[in-house]
Amino acid sequence: LVMQMQYQDPLEPVGNTEMIAQLAQFSALEQMNNLNSSIGLLTGNIDQLNFVSAASLRGRTVRGVDMNGNPIEEVRETFRLAAQSALRAFTIVYDPSDPLYSAANTKFSSVSERQFVEGIYYALMAADFELAAELARWFQNRPNGKKMDPEVNDFAFGLKYTLLDEHDKARSILRPRLDNYLKKPPKGGYKRNYFTLTTALVGILEKNEALFNEGLAMQLHFHLGDARGEYKNMPQGYICDDAVALANLGLHHGLHVTVADYRLPPGLLIRKSS
Repeated sequence: LVMQMQYQDPLEPVGNTEMIAQLAQFSALEQMNNLNSSIGLLTGNIDQLNFVSAASLRGRTVRGVDMNGNPIEEVRETFRLAAQSALRAFTIVYDPSDPLYSAANTKFSSVSERQFVEGIYYALMAADFELAAELARWFQNRPNGKKMDPEVNDFAFGLKYTLLDEHDKARSILRPRLDNYLKKPPKGGYKRNYFTLTTALVGILEKNEALFNEGLAMQLHFHLGDARGEYKNMPQGYICDDAVALANLGLHHGLHVTVADYRLPPGLLIRKSS
């Protein structure tokens, strides 16, 4: 990536197509690494872990074809792999029929709210709504009683019920949370992040296109701080996972995306006809 940036043609600089392809690969490898760590607590038989082996991606080039509206199937497939890895982390902990099932001897870190949301984002970025719904069915509060902050927990459950078409349950969680945010809007940090995400998701639930797009715009603005800071000159700075995932969810529910931003590439958004 550094060599790419250093030797690019100034008249034809590197576009975000290759950046997104690399981000997809990094995301998949990160999720698979998380799952490897979780499974390490459950079994010492590494031979059973081929299904999450990062080696399967070694040498694989993931390229997008067209960032101006055409689906990027290879990129989506890599996000799908990451989502499937996240799903497997949940079935290992909760599904007795899984060959590696073991609810004991685990710290449940692989099935936290954060891991769930990231897994859902990968599925939505892959435009695989059935996979997202399957993961949503397995998500629950961890058996050890540990929860993340209420803002995170509420968003995770709101996302779960939205994907399962239990919209009344989702609204009953998220609308009061959004009302609280609006009384005193967070100025920064993780609360600001979940304020933006909750705004977009409530817009989807209430079929309020203006609110939905406002949430996307807020999230892109929030992400800009990371793009110019922590993610500067990194693939993560060239695409906003949260915005792409929620944009696809909104499109899936019949809303229009009116926000335009290079970190919200049209090629990763589903088409209404699909």
